[in-house]
Amino acid sequence: MREIKFRAWDGHEIFNVDVLAIGHCSWDCPDYGKRGISLAYQSFIKVMQYTGMKDKNEIPIYEGDLIIGGGLLVPFELYWNTLSAEWWVKRGDDEGWKIDLSYTKMYEVVGNKFEDKHLLEGRNDNMTKCIECGDQARNKRSSLCQKCFDKLFMEKLDESSKEENQ
Repeated sequence: MREIKFRAWDGHEIFNVDVLAIGHCSWDCPDYGKRGISLAYQSFIKVMQYTGMKDKNEIPIYEGDLIIGGGLLVPFELYWNTLSAEWWVKRGDDEGWKIDLSYTKMYEVVGNKFEDKHLLEGRNDNMTKCIECGDQARNKRSSLCQKCFDKLFMEKLDESSKEENQ
């Protein structure tokens, strides 16, 4: 079963949150070493859930993290798409697209959307050519054509399989 944990952003810092309850109270429990929040009274706090996955450096991946890898050469924000009930990535105001987090060894967490907003500045619109072969990229958000993306994906998948078998 996936580990359920959260972290929160209060406008100044990111901190881990132990969820004792979801309700209309906030607490600090020094006896238990737990810190809780109440979204009813502290609506400015943004809560991010752990995905249950770790990146290629064994860093836990949370909602709101900025990731690169797997064909993403610039950071993209990871978010939960409530309509499709899947993890998606986006950059700026783009709707984004579904991402398969079962291959997390392809991705690397490089920051989060609150503390590292500067990593999301600028857009990727001019990158329409594949950086590997020069062919047409898959779309304006990608820097690889489909052939090079598939090749990279299979290489990373093989690397992950070899690591797991050792």
